[in-house]
Amino acid sequence: MREHFRLADQQFAEIFERITDAFVALDTDWRYTYVNRKAAEIFGRTPEDLIGTHIWTEFPEGVGQPFYHAYHKAMAEQVPVQIEEYYPPFDRWFENRIYPSPDGLSIYFQDISERKRADEGLREAERRLTTLISNLPGVAYRCCNDRDYTMDFISDGVRALTGYSPADFIERKVSFGALIHPDDQKPVWNSIQTALQDNQPYKLVYRFRTASGEEKWFWEQGRGIVASSGDLVFLEGFITDITEHKVAEEQLRAKEARMQTLVDNIPGAVYRCGYDSNWTIDFISDPIQTISGYPASDFINNSVRTYISLIEPEDWPEVERVAKAGLRGRRPYEVRYRIRHADGSQRWVHEKGQG
Repeated sequence: MREHFRLADQQFAEIFERITDAFVALDTDWRYTYVNRKAAEIFGRTPEDLIGTHIWTEFPEGVGQPFYHAYHKAMAEQVPVQIEEYYPPFDRWFENRIYPSPDGLSIYFQDISERKRADEGLREAERRLTTLISNLPGVAYRCCNDRDYTMDFISDGVRALTGYSPADFIERKVSFGALIHPDDQKPVWNSIQTALQDNQPYKLVYRFRTASGEEKWFWEQGRGIVASSGDLVFLEGFITDITEHKVAEEQLRAKEARMQTLVDNIPGAVYRCGYDSNWTIDFISDPIQTISGYPASDFINNSVRTYISLIEPEDWPEVERVAKAGLRGRRPYEVRYRIRHADGSQRWVHEKGQG
């Protein structure tokens, strides 16, 4: 019979030496009855040093710690207790699973310090990402590749951008795709699908109807997110409001159109040139062809010829003197001179300028 118990104890010990957790057993007097090698390693002792000793005598610094109270609770109430806590004396985090019995406690525990550090690192990364996203002048999103662009995630900036909350899109109360201007819905869809086929990012500009009914212009950049299997999982990207930019563009185009109409109706050529040795032409209107016989494009950046090459050599010194005097004095100037027309004839020109 004694041999039977000896073999059972041996098997019991072998089992607890093979498990990856640290394991100790305590009797009702808080003395160690078993300590596996993993536990002894954490304690910096040998099993033989601890068996038979009183836990709070060996580790008095543990008295009053959360683990102390958990052990007493399990023993007194005969209920299992699981606890994760930082243990200052060892400067480590531990997870304990405590199982009571009338004979004492069985305690399985693991050093989870690495996991806690990883968790803390992850939380810090998430905090930084959340801060970054909240400070972006627009919206970060992750959505399905469907016509509604069903949102899995969309940042809080969507409130200011659209007047709708993130939940409105995530819970499918509102379809993002349906709020894109009808004339832009097909081009937006086609651009995204082409980019996905080519495994490239996409860039979009489109109009969007907000909750208040206002029409805004959005700029968007994103790309497809693909699983290891090669299947498309989501679209992820960023959207920002470019309405002010588009309005400014439209105003600039209107202004340029008005200026072009004005220039076209002036009885002569309008120009802008640099104050350099060749008086390089930056802009000159089309009537220069009537005056000189050469198209305006010939003179832009002096690409084919310089305008001063047309001025009669005898007249150039006076033209240069008057123009430079006007530029240095930052005042208007006028000068008359002759140029050589493309057909070889000589033409008189009256020029007005301003530095």
